[in-house]
Amino acid sequence: MSLKEKLAPRIESLDRPLLVLAGFAVLLYLAELFRFFPVEAKAWLFWTGLVIDLTFAVDLVAKIVFRGRPYLKTPWFLVDLVSTLPLLSSLVELIGVAVFQLQALSAVRMVRIARLSQAVRFMGMIRVARALRIARGLAFLKRAPPALQETPAFNRALFVGVPLVLLGFVVASYTIQSMEISRIEARLQERLDRTGSPAEVLRWADVLTGRDADNPLIPKITLRRTFPDGERTFVISLERGLRNADKQQGFVLLLVLVSVLASVFIVGSLAADQRKNQEIEILGNCFSPAVVKKFVEAPESLERYYSRWMSVLFIDVCGFTATTERLGTDIEGLATRLRRVMDIARDEIVVTHEGVVDKFIGDAAMGWLGGQFSRHWSLVADLRRQLLFDEIEIVRMDLQTLRRVDATSSAEAPSPEIARLESALAALERQQAGMLERSPETRRAWEAATDGHRRAVARSAVLCLLRISERVRAQPQGDAFREVKIGLASGEVCVGNFGSSHQIGFTIVGRTVNRAARFEPASAQCGVRILCDHDTYELVEGADDVTFRRWGTVAVKGIEDGMSCYEPISATDENRRWVAAFHVALAKVESGGLRDALALFETASAARPGGDPASEVWIGRIRDALAAGETRIGPFHASK
Repeated sequence: MSLKEKLAPRIESLDRPLLVLAGFAVLLYLAELFRFFPVEAKAWLFWTGLVIDLTFAVDLVAKIVFRGRPYLKTPWFLVDLVSTLPLLSSLVELIGVAVFQLQALSAVRMVRIARLSQAVRFMGMIRVARALRIARGLAFLKRAPPALQETPAFNRALFVGVPLVLLGFVVASYTIQSMEISRIEARLQERLDRTGSPAEVLRWADVLTGRDADNPLIPKITLRRTFPDGERTFVISLERGLRNADKQQGFVLLLVLVSVLASVFIVGSLAADQRKNQEIEILGNCFSPAVVKKFVEAPESLERYYSRWMSVLFIDVCGFTATTERLGTDIEGLATRLRRVMDIARDEIVVTHEGVVDKFIGDAAMGWLGGQFSRHWSLVADLRRQLLFDEIEIVRMDLQTLRRVDATSSAEAPSPEIARLESALAALERQQAGMLERSPETRRAWEAATDGHRRAVARSAVLCLLRISERVRAQPQGDAFREVKIGLASGEVCVGNFGSSHQIGFTIVGRTVNRAARFEPASAQCGVRILCDHDTYELVEGADDVTFRRWGTVAVKGIEDGMSCYEPISATDENRRWVAAFHVALAKVESGGLRDALALFETASAARPGGDPASEVWIGRIRDALAAGETRIGPFHASK
């Protein structure tokens, strides 16, 4: 690595202290204009200003040398160049030439406030990065992507704005100072013309003599008057006379500065609101509103992992493959049909029941209800905090993280932080156990709240899926998908970012998710629209608006022994009649009366308007069993 490459980052790191120095120079200049310092401090102010000016000049030269031509093409070169211009005024004073027109360049110290634009730009990048960090997994990157560093519109604004501000400051300073000097000169000359003797002039004017007359740091004016004893020349100090001009200039600069800062604050506040809305919009295109809300309120939740009880659902469009082959090249038409179904699913899951659509997978969708993203979380949230469940969960996760890090480190002794967290976890668990033992009412309240939360979530999931199925079937004939197959399961899941190191994958995993995924294709094979597990059935059974058809025992991949499965159905009198007929037939199968069951299933199918596909599946199974000479039928093995 060359010397330039080594030093360039260090020079870049000086921008922050130089920003502080620029602010100090601005305040120092305003204090000088308002005469906050005594006259005796003028030399100190001059040398302090000269050192500051030289510092900015050295910074500019170093950047030109070590960053080269690319730096010269950026607006930051213009900002840094402007920051060095007051050096001209200081050098003019240093060499002893008091030229007020050039001293107006000292007002350029106010333009150093333009360096704040670097901080504004940096903060803007941080705010934008927040949304992208969540949406694209940027939290795992070591540096921001190049797209965040490119601000062409901002650069163009600097190229135009900095020269305009510079010109405004210089013109205002020069105009105020020149007008005041002309006014003072005219007033002094008029008074001098009325003065009778040189001694009288010394009484009303600050006449400079000796070294003071040659001091370049003292503003002065030379006037002549002819007296009876000859022409006399007076060098008069303008120190007191220019105070008014300096104050005027200071008020103008303060007004400009306050206006700029107020504009920046107003525009920045508007931009912050717009950025926040853009962040939410960006995240809303990637996640459901419940997840986005949690990310905005507590961004740290993205990096944590939880175990939560949820109802998980998988929805798949029936006939998608056949429709794809039939439509051929009409991809847009296919997408339109599919989008109608997915819009219905999202509307019911996200809007009506405030759940989460986890992902769209081709012609399928995965979603879930429950956990801290659910509207039903309030049923247990207060008790969870009161009983320290949240604190214990966070400490336990932090402890697991430290243990993993410690296991991969080369340190011989365990980290002391692990021991501290283990002690804290044990203390919290003892405190929680004590609260539950001392207060049976609290234990019963917690158990009741947990049960109520699960029942509310499961019922919401069932109603949501029933509504999705009804709305999809209610679409007009022809240009639409009108059937979906749905799997539903309830239980514990793991929630967190299960994506890669560079792309987020905030989702849920676990046996409950796998079970729901297996039930989705099994539902079509069983002849039902929705197939759910026994856990969901137990929680929702007895609801006034839902009844269940027990289908029988189904074995899916990962659950080879089979489990009882159910189809939730709207609780109408008509539906209850044919469901009751189905249950009578199913009971006959389970008791071994296959021939009687065959007739009962035919009756159950006829009892349902349009026929019952589930009864037809059982009729086929019974016929196959009778043909094979079997007297009993085992679990139904789904093919996927």
